[in-house]
Amino acid sequence: MDKVEGEIENGGLPQLLWNVFYHWRHVLDDCETGYGRIGAVPQRDATCRVRLLFEKYELECRGYIDNCVREQNFDFFNKWCDYGYTVMDSGDEALFSLESDIRTRRAEWLASNEAKLAHLMSLPR
Repeated sequence: MDKVEGEIENGGLPQLLWNVFYHWRHVLDDCETGYGRIGAVPQRDATCRVRLLFEKYELECRGYIDNCVREQNFDFFNKWCDYGYTVMDSGDEALFSLESDIRTRRAEWLASNEAKLAHLMSLPR
């Protein structure tokens, strides 16, 4: 969840998709589960809408990434983001921002579940 929040805060949805491109489905799966578990229903639901956008623009992002690698020119990241900002606005980005309550909600959940987490972390692997 920190990765999603940080990437959206720093560079929006286009940057998030670029930076987790090869495993974005797993990242969003974890976020849906995590946000749901801590009771952050708006963020969980927003993650579902982000998934729809990523599915829609995945191939276009892949083209920019392929060009970046092939030409060794990181300006394709900037071009992707410029384009992505025009088409990937879910309207939900503020739910993941520093100004939202999500970090406080997560900290409260962690504090209230500290004993359970400590027990789980002490179990042999």
